[in-house]
Amino acid sequence: PDVALLPRLKRSAEALDLAQHEAARLIESYRDTMRRRDAGQLLEVITGAEALRQHLRQIQTSVREEMLWFCKAQYVAMPSGSNTEEFEALARGVRYRVLYEKAFFDDEGAVDNVVAGVRAGEVARAVPQLPLRLAIADRAVAVFPLVAGGPHGSPEEPTTALVRDSNLLAALIALFERYWEDAVPLDVDDSGELSGTDGPAAPDALAPTDRRLLSLLVAGVADKAIASQMQLSRRTVQRRIQGMMERANAATRMQLAWQAARRGWL
Repeated sequence: PDVALLPRLKRSAEALDLAQHEAARLIESYRDTMRRRDAGQLLEVITGAEALRQHLRQIQTSVREEMLWFCKAQYVAMPSGSNTEEFEALARGVRYRVLYEKAFFDDEGAVDNVVAGVRAGEVARAVPQLPLRLAIADRAVAVFPLVAGGPHGSPEEPTTALVRDSNLLAALIALFERYWEDAVPLDVDDSGELSGTDGPAAPDALAPTDRRLLSLLVAGVADKAIASQMQLSRRTVQRRIQGMMERANAATRMQLAWQAARRGWL
């Protein structure tokens, strides 16, 4: 009987091995399919200004903690003053950190719109130029252009992407934070004017010594070399730089350089 069972047991073992192998193959195939599906869900292409508007409104309607924005000149999807979702989100406690490039304030109604946003609680800063348009909601989803200006360079039909949790999203967040760190804070004064974007101050606003020091600093000359060229102590150079930073409301030397150009100090 044992001998008679051996071929049957052998066939059963072979069938089991085959079943296990096939099951492993199916499991791996399923995992590959899920990985491809998950990767496909990480990025969604958005075509057209209207579709972009709807996505921007949707993410602001659902945002719970924070919105991050890069605002460039010449709107693509949302004209200045039309983003009512921002004010609704601010009213329910969402934090808005918005970076504006200098040319943005040349757009009609842009300054008034920023003033209204800052008064409502928006935290705004300015930089000379931004690399792209960008909106990030709760550090979980971002919208950014895939093709500058849209197909055939047409701003009316932009091609953008919505990206979810991924290395790309992490890189976009890091890019925002890097620009934010060196940007100039904007505020609204008692008269309702937006400080940080008004016309340049008089060219003689700085003492001649500070003007020369600043020109060397902006040129990339090290503090020690500046001190040597100007026959000052290194401590005096650093004290004068700090004084100019305080005067310009600049937290970093890059912010000082931007403010110096805006104010006509150079």
